[in-house]
Amino acid sequence: MPALSHDTFPKRVCHTVKAPIGVFWHTVPALPRQHRRLVRLAPAPAAILRDPGRRAMFVSLTHLRLRWAGGFYFPLFYLQLDAVTHGVRPALAFDSLVILNASSFVGRLAPGLLAQRLGVVNIILTASGCGAVLLLCMIALKTFASVVTLGVIFGFWIGVFVTLMAPLVAVLTPDMGELGLRIGVTFGVVGIAGLVGPPINGALLTAHNHWWRPALFSGLMASVGFGPLVATAVGVRRRAAAAAEPVAVAEKTPPVPPAAGPADGSEL
Repeated sequence: MPALSHDTFPKRVCHTVKAPIGVFWHTVPALPRQHRRLVRLAPAPAAILRDPGRRAMFVSLTHLRLRWAGGFYFPLFYLQLDAVTHGVRPALAFDSLVILNASSFVGRLAPGLLAQRLGVVNIILTASGCGAVLLLCMIALKTFASVVTLGVIFGFWIGVFVTLMAPLVAVLTPDMGELGLRIGVTFGVVGIAGLVGPPINGALLTAHNHWWRPALFSGLMASVGFGPLVATAVGVRRRAAAAAEPVAVAEKTPPVPPAAGPADGSEL
């Protein structure tokens, strides 16, 4: 297979993507005209942060994504290099990324089976906590066995985390008219963190391969992001308890018997 140049490869990818998009564009029907008046425009992006009482959990979630995403890219970019510099053969070190991504594939499928039973917030809370601990464990990465172990476990939890990013935003959105805007803001923050995090890790690594520095930085970033997620989980449980309280009171209140009228049925 001939090698593709840097200008040819994006064109091939573009032509490959245009075909299914064109089929989708011409086969999916448009929204009926009689229902278009029901579509409400989402507020401006700045309006998301203007109501702290209503949007506090979403702001906490955004802080989590900013800090956590700044750290979790470290194994994706540097796991192979870390293994090679610690004496692992390059052929085996190359397989570390395959192992990590294969485990991440399993992790992306697992939430579909467990989210309804355990809850989206509880699962992503566990995934972010385990991921933060595993990032700190990269300080002790030295053998191929440790590389495989970290790749399998971290890959699984990062797959769970990535899968539940959008569902968690939906759980924290009381008005579905704002869902698309909130998802866009959240993934925009994640993109910024992913753009900034790996260069910082490279600067901390230096040419002398001080691996404990980027591992500690990434682990601390993920750990700091774990705090807002705990606050978000507490807020979700309080909101659910507050919503269920009126229902419970209504079920416990005995029905009021109808007022008895005159025996002969005549009105007074």
